[in-house]
Amino acid sequence: MIPKVIHNTGPADRSIWPSEWHVCFSSQKKHFSDFEFVFWDDEKMEELVETKFPWFKKVWDQYPHQIFKADMIRPMILYLYGGLYLDLDMYCEKNVYSDLDQEKINLLGSWETSCKHPPYTNAFMASAPKNKYWIKLIQTAMRNWNGSLGRKVSHCGKDYKSWPRPCLNLVLQLTGPTLLSDLPETEEQNILNCGEYEVESKDNPLKHICTGSWYRKPKYNTKNINHMNRNTNENSHHQRYTFRDS
Repeated sequence: MIPKVIHNTGPADRSIWPSEWHVCFSSQKKHFSDFEFVFWDDEKMEELVETKFPWFKKVWDQYPHQIFKADMIRPMILYLYGGLYLDLDMYCEKNVYSDLDQEKINLLGSWETSCKHPPYTNAFMASAPKNKYWIKLIQTAMRNWNGSLGRKVSHCGKDYKSWPRPCLNLVLQLTGPTLLSDLPETEEQNILNCGEYEVESKDNPLKHICTGSWYRKPKYNTKNINHMNRNTNENSHHQRYTFRDS
């Protein structure tokens, strides 16, 4: 069974969160009120990799920017503990637990969706613990980093916010959503991308608003988010997370 746990990652200091994150997190707390929320900050991420995935530590330490690590911690968390992973800019309209396949990996179709050949996003992922799909994904990421694809990153410069498009695409390929397409097993999983979950549908129960904290600008128009108030505090920063011991 998929545990009723939601994992989030981000800075522990909520005062630096964009206002959209507070709103989105409040929506997650509202619709998943019977779930445990577990937060992974940078320190807890480092501890988990060091203690549970020491064979990946060399690659982890070579990643030049935090976005690579924020991507790769997700399959590690889900392999160990299971549950749901949600980005802090994932806005929820309802509890989608009943739509999940308990035996498979559950992924959300990304923007530019197609029912036959869906692109994927790693902003929402869910599974039971110990699913070997996640290990295959981590191993693929390690091979890619140690190969020609990873070597290209050294030519992109230190300031990733000024990276040209080809360099930004490397992040997607090495650790991000494109990595999911490298596994043929991905097509066999439960992809929530058609019908009610179509990303452009206003009734989509999961909306990734893409605040783009590592990117140049948002990709999704927040005016399409129901009840969105960019200026609200939502009192969500008074909620308490569990910090999962690794």
